[in-house]
Amino acid sequence: MYVSDTELSIVVPCYNEAGSLAELVDRLGEAFPREAKPTVEFVLVDDASSDGSDRLLEDLAAVEPRLSFVRHPRRQGQTGALWSGLLASRGSWVGHLDGDLQNDPADLPAMYRKAIREDLDAVLGYRQNRHDDLGRRLASRIANGVRRMVLHDSIRDVGCSTRIVRRGILECLKPVANQHRYLPALIELGGWRIAQVAVTHHDRMNGQSKYGNLDRGVQGLRDLPRMAAYVRGIRATAPAGYAE
Repeated sequence: MYVSDTELSIVVPCYNEAGSLAELVDRLGEAFPREAKPTVEFVLVDDASSDGSDRLLEDLAAVEPRLSFVRHPRRQGQTGALWSGLLASRGSWVGHLDGDLQNDPADLPAMYRKAIREDLDAVLGYRQNRHDDLGRRLASRIANGVRRMVLHDSIRDVGCSTRIVRRGILECLKPVANQHRYLPALIELGGWRIAQVAVTHHDRMNGQSKYGNLDRGVQGLRDLPRMAAYVRGIRATAPAGYAE
């Protein structure tokens, strides 16, 4: 069993998000006041950004002692960034966000409390009132429908990055390419106890999305057969309900 005095690690993959990082760290600090429970750390993963994010993270870590960061010398994508953050983190629980501030850190404390109170293994967000353009919303709806038809999961919004997960589950799910697109479904299909909750979604404040709707959709369809096989492997090896 993993033992640490840090209860919760918030892992945030970032790529060319320098315009959002300072406010992101401020909002994380507001969501989790110092000296309050749970004990928390913020682990930001710079996926080889070219906009000076690494220097900014150094400055932010100098004033926020709970902040640490990982710098990738070459891009590894969101799945690679998530697992780099997991390896660098210490928490018994792991929270996820994207770095563009469309996810709201203020949702995470209540999700963590729900996981503890209801003895869940993961609390997964779904975006209410999405602030994305029509094309992105339609692409997401189609992708979610096709995935549910193939994998037979019940996840409402697999693309939502706002989530709280027991650390041991992530350690069971060995990383494979583009796994981040399916992580909520993989957690449910592994037999772990989950809840889905509505979370806030904001307009993108800075920069632009790193993936187009067509790119995202095509890659997702290509990954589906591999993820279906991966699910069969999870069911063969994972406990029916993770227990520490």
